[in-house]
Amino acid sequence: MELKDIITAIAALVGMVLGIYNYLHARAADRVRLRVVPKSSSYQGKDFTGREFYLHNKDRFDIHHPTYPPDTLSVEVVNLSKFPVTVDEIGLRSRWRKTRLVLVNPVLADRGPWPRKLEPRESVTASFDLTSLIDSDHLPSVTHAYATTICGSTCLGESGALKELVLTLKNAA
Repeated sequence: MELKDIITAIAALVGMVLGIYNYLHARAADRVRLRVVPKSSSYQGKDFTGREFYLHNKDRFDIHHPTYPPDTLSVEVVNLSKFPVTVDEIGLRSRWRKTRLVLVNPVLADRGPWPRKLEPRESVTASFDLTSLIDSDHLPSVTHAYATTICGSTCLGESGALKELVLTLKNAA
C-alpha cells in the first residue's frame, strides 16, 4: 500500500464522518425542542410598579406555608428550537400512560394571550388552580408535566416540586 492510498482512505473516512455529523445536526435543528419545568409558585404581592409577582421554585412544594398563601402549580415552557412554535396545551401525565390531565384556563405570568407563540429562546410561565387537580382520579399516576404545540409535538418535564405536589395531594385524599 502506498502513502497516497493511505491519505486517500483517511480523507474519505473524515469526509464520511463529517457527512454523518452534518446530517444529524441538520435533523436536530428541524425538530421542536421545548424545556418544560413544573414549579411551585407562591404569590408575593405587587412590586413598586404595581405588577404582581410570584416566587417560583422547581425543587420544593409547600401547600401549608405559614407566612404566604398556599403554593400553586406553574409550568414554565422554554422554546429551545431554532424557529417559533405555538404552545396550545399544557398539562400533567404519566410517561407511559396515555391518560393526561389538561390544565385549562392557565393564568400567564405576563397576562399575555393563550395559546402562546414562542420565538426561539422565549418562555412562558402558566399557573393553575389546584382545586381542579385534587378531585382527579389520574393524579396518582402523574410523573411529568407536558407541553404540546399546534403541530402535535409533545415535550415532557419533571421536577422535585411536581413530585412533592403529587405526594401531598395523594396523602390529603
